[in-house]
Amino acid sequence: MLVLLIALSYVGYQVLRIGRRSKHLPPGPPTVPIFGNMLEFRSKASHLLLHEWHAKYGPIFSYTIGRDVYIVLYDRHSIHGILVKKSAISSHRPIEYYTDLVTGGHNLSEMNPNETWRAQRKLATQSLAPSILDRDLVDIQDAEATQLLYDLLHTPDQFRSHVFRAATSIQSAVVYGHRAATHDDFWAKFIYDALSDMERTISLGSFIPVGLFPPLRYLPDALVPAKRRAKQCYKRVLRIFSEALDRVEDRRCVGDKRISIADSLLGGEVELDVEQSREQVANFLGSLPDAGTGTMILTHVLHLAMHPREQERAWEEIDKACGSRYYRMPNWSDFDALPCVNCIIKEGLRIRPFVPFNVNHRLSKPTTYGPYHLPANSILVLPIWGIHHAPENYTESWKYNPSRYVGQNKLAAAYAASPDYANRDHYTYGIGRRLCPGIHVAERTQWRVVAKLLWAFKIEPVGKEGCDLDAYEEGLVHCPKPFEVRFVLRDERRKELIEREYEGIREYLETWN
Repeated sequence: MLVLLIALSYVGYQVLRIGRRSKHLPPGPPTVPIFGNMLEFRSKASHLLLHEWHAKYGPIFSYTIGRDVYIVLYDRHSIHGILVKKSAISSHRPIEYYTDLVTGGHNLSEMNPNETWRAQRKLATQSLAPSILDRDLVDIQDAEATQLLYDLLHTPDQFRSHVFRAATSIQSAVVYGHRAATHDDFWAKFIYDALSDMERTISLGSFIPVGLFPPLRYLPDALVPAKRRAKQCYKRVLRIFSEALDRVEDRRCVGDKRISIADSLLGGEVELDVEQSREQVANFLGSLPDAGTGTMILTHVLHLAMHPREQERAWEEIDKACGSRYYRMPNWSDFDALPCVNCIIKEGLRIRPFVPFNVNHRLSKPTTYGPYHLPANSILVLPIWGIHHAPENYTESWKYNPSRYVGQNKLAAAYAASPDYANRDHYTYGIGRRLCPGIHVAERTQWRVVAKLLWAFKIEPVGKEGCDLDAYEEGLVHCPKPFEVRFVLRDERRKELIEREYEGIREYLETWN
């Protein structure tokens, strides 16, 4: 009997230790047995809760959920010291059971650094390099931005759909060699359909964390509905990505071969270093387009509508570069002459990043940072929204002020790769070995669209109260809620040029349909 009591006491003691914070970890909020800090995330948005904890516990703090330890990095020094200098052990991904089920373990951004990940990342980085985008794919990028102006000219009330169509169309052309002619097109919707399905399936509260109850992973699907939903979600997502690949293969079968990553891969012009199944290839290609570029363009439009002085500053540069009398539309070769547009892009990405968090990193081995011991499998959190709103990182961080970036005339990729981490522009595209491989497409798309919008229109809010800058739909991607603005032509000659330019590219665009 005594032995049984001792055994039960020991088991109870070990169970109650779950969720506790080790004394060698960074400080953080008080925990409760088993749950740690999980219950506190029910009351408010995660990025706001972490921002409160940052104010109380400092630039590096920790919290727990079950057995999992989370290390939150807020200051530039710790971010660089852990995620860049220690990238060999800090570039892994958390072992997220349900996320793995939803993605089939094949999503590039969620994979751990293995041979498959390295092969896919290498190909993505090479295929989305600036040299290729600015040589082989410059015309389709410019043409899509021009069609957006034409669409806004004729149906401005549908601007939200037009923006998403243009952003997704460029990515679909680059990855698959197909563009979206309308916002109802398969190529305009497929990535949003897939991501929305995954978001609904893995949203907070839709499942019980396996970290709290490890035996759940071994129970049959009939007893764990969340497992069944996750597997069904992956089947639907794979069906979407497979259809995209099918369409490319069908086109190539009739001799229509184009410039795209999928075409190069299927045609043997490029190869993955590791042999991969068709399912893996479909998932690889499907993981390259993102839902963030269209969201960011809407964010730029929203803030510009409420800050007319920023539009005026941009007009001065645009009119000087493109002419105020015998003029043309801005193009990518004007980048150096239009630093104001680059500042607008950077400030939008800072003040309202399309994701509040980077995908979490995981330590593959224990390490130390300052006085803290960070155990193996610690989950490293990069709270992008919080970092961008921390007063120690940005002066008047709550204020929309593109001028804060005057003098930072390079694209985001240059600052992400620079050892001068103290002067990095923002962290929206991630960091280190996990920097988003689509950064160059996203930057170029946003710049082209914003430059052409400001060349053509004055953007005005509708109504006296204007637009609510804090009204955002919060999910995996944070997107502005529907808002109303007017696109007022700066003069009639710009309308004539938009019409003429669009007529000149219509046949070219049809070759990408």
